Amino acid sequence: MTAQRMGSPRGRDAGAQRRRGAERRGAQTPRAPAALLLAAAVAAAVVACGDGDDPAGPGVPPEERVASIEVVSPVDTVMVAGRSVRLEAVAREADGTAIAGVAFTWAASNQSVAAVDETGLVQAAAPGTSSISAAAGAATGSLRMRVVDVDLDAIATLFTDPYALALVGGMGADARSGVQAAIADCASARDAGHVIAMGECLRELVAEAAAAAGGTDRVLAAVLELYANRGLRLLDS
Repeated sequence: MTAQRMGSPRGRDAGAQRRRGAERRGAQTPRAPAALLLAAAVAAAVVACGDGDDPAGPGVPPEERVASIEVVSPVDTVMVAGRSVRLEAVAREADGTAIAGVAFTWAASNQSVAAVDETGLVQAAAPGTSSISAAAGAATGSLRMRVVDVDLDAIATLFTDPYALALVGGMGADARSGVQAAIADCASARDAGHVIAMGECLRELVAEAAAAAGGTDRVLAAVLELYANRGLRLLDS
């Protein structure tokens, strides 16, 4: 019988180590140099910027993107002769998105009634109507303003004389609270030159007076209702 020769243990261990080393080297993925990774990132950013999210493209003035303009007034569409108010213009794209940084050109159709400067400040001069417009690019927006000759100070003073204050002070807590809130709204309308808001607060006073319960509150409220109706007549004159 031929005897089989067996390798020594040391030889078998060395061979196994060489095989494991080769397997590890084969499994490793070569690492890309850091400079190469940076170059790839820069290239991707350039491509992304080239696509562009702005349909108008870079460098296009905002005025060329304006599709519509809305003119807004803090006192609605009625002004008091001798007062001024600053209007605002909002430019929008075709999809309704507001556009910032638009330069507007302001104009008034009847400057003898109400004139406007380059900032949108309107000065009411005499009773009548005047359309205030703001233009940018190919779009124009306008707001028709009506100027009236009304003394808002005189109307608000109706409820601050000693007699009116005594009437309000003599009412019960519930009735007094609603009346005082309406009177405060009238004072705010006077300060802002807001004719429409003045009419709203006077009508609210009438409603509060009508809602007052019987007894002393109803008597005092009836007198305040007369004051409020007088204010409405002055407002409509």
